[in-house]
Amino acid sequence: MPDILSGEPMFPGIETAPAAAKAKRPAAPVKRGVSVKEVLTVAALVGAASWGAWVTKSIVDPARDEGRFVKLQLQGVITEYLQAQARSGSDERSAAAATTAFMGELDKAVASLGKSGKVVLVNEAVIGGDLPDVTEEVKKAVYAKVPMPKMAAAPVQQDMQAYLAANGSPAGPNAAQPVIGGAGGVAQ
Repeated sequence: MPDILSGEPMFPGIETAPAAAKAKRPAAPVKRGVSVKEVLTVAALVGAASWGAWVTKSIVDPARDEGRFVKLQLQGVITEYLQAQARSGSDERSAAAATTAFMGELDKAVASLGKSGKVVLVNEAVIGGDLPDVTEEVKKAVYAKVPMPKMAAAPVQQDMQAYLAANGSPAGPNAAQPVIGGAGGVAQ
């Protein structure tokens, strides 16, 4: 039996595995330059990082919200119109039609603010902070299409004077008639 220390192979018919693998493997060509796949991978990574930075800046940017939120004294605008309509002396049908038209135009004016990128908050919803007030702009836009009702020529005053003239004053038929003032009160 051959000795391991003598340097003779134990199995002379079998080649050693590393030597056989070296002999059968062709030499790898030396790679020079950059492949198209590597360039596209780097470009995709740079593009994704840039897009992510842009989206983050767009979402977090505080200057983006400046001027975006506005307040509107909606209840005041509606109350002002309804009081003017009540004092106009219009019949119920025409008052209802005019009020419906007013509310439609008010809705359109507020919607146009929303379409322009503004977030409209009613005045009562604003607790703190200083937001621009767009109430006058909205009123101008609405009243340009639906005019503010005109006050009737004091029908209550005329009716009261006619009643007093026909029925006499409460103090008696010979008492002087009270003069009704412009505000509806009795002038003294």
